[in-house]
Amino acid sequence: MEGFSTLTRKHGTKMCPSLDCSVEDIGLAEGKRSGRPEGCGLSERSCEDLSSVLSSGSSSLRHLDLDGNNLKDSGVKNLSAGLQSPHCKLETLSLRSCGLSERSCEDLSSVLSSESSSLRHLDLSGKTTWKDSG
Repeated sequence: MEGFSTLTRKHGTKMCPSLDCSVEDIGLAEGKRSGRPEGCGLSERSCEDLSSVLSSGSSSLRHLDLDGNNLKDSGVKNLSAGLQSPHCKLETLSLRSCGLSERSCEDLSSVLSSESSSLRHLDLSGKTTWKDSG
């Protein structure tokens, strides 16, 4: 969990010092110039930590903006494990311009069809590599 607990905003403020925090909304897309999301350097490895947070019984996270981070399909696969947890309370997830392909659509489809999922809003717009099969 060290990776998530040390995530910081541009000015060095800690995002979430522990899993016992009551943060409900985290935006990890630093800035948006010209209407394009710009990430804050998160990678697929960061998604493992986020997945652990999402599946924690003490997490109250409801909105997560990961726009513009190079998460790739492997990151979304890691994130999906936490999203499918019955403890996950996330309702809104934004993954605009995260380097995803149709493989990510398969993982996210499983999340959306899961009975325990509370995810209601999913934004996958932006630059993608998928074709009609996604």
